[in-house]
Amino acid sequence: MAAALSLAATPGLAVATYEVSFANDDGSVDGTVSGRLTLPDGDGDRAATSLRVTSAPSELGFILPLDALTSFVRYFSNTFTVLGGEITAASFGADSDPTLPGSGGLGNGFALGTDATFGSALTIAASSGPGRLEGVWDLDGSSLRFERVAAIPVPGAAVLLLSGLAMVWGVRRAA
Repeated sequence: MAAALSLAATPGLAVATYEVSFANDDGSVDGTVSGRLTLPDGDGDRAATSLRVTSAPSELGFILPLDALTSFVRYFSNTFTVLGGEITAASFGADSDPTLPGSGGLGNGFALGTDATFGSALTIAASSGPGRLEGVWDLDGSSLRFERVAAIPVPGAAVLLLSGLAMVWGVRRAA
């Protein structure tokens, strides 16, 4: 019974989930990009443990959902600053291989940024010529929104505890 209680009391890894979106302010493709971001819970600088684009203009040609943590080749930033459960700053950037023939040194990319240094974008290497990107851009991050998703309680610990108690009761009854 002690083992069942011990397992039931072991806390899981706490995470915070956010809906994220940004709109086209500066790019060549109209529309909004949205998705879901998961971070370790708590205040401070956090790295995304999951970041999926779930909606984007079809003109970009991405297969959705797009896992931003595994779909690109280079990752140059993954920091989200959290204060009181709210994301106050974001710096995430990733792109595909810019050395591919015809890419003109540019590849498909995804960025989330809360300032004019970084901005937010979901881009593709332009078919109109090397060295050009097309996509949804918000260069100053003014339309970038993060909305925390309410946690859904998982009754796993209670189920584990009840299973352990039932097993102990069954063993005692059989003896």
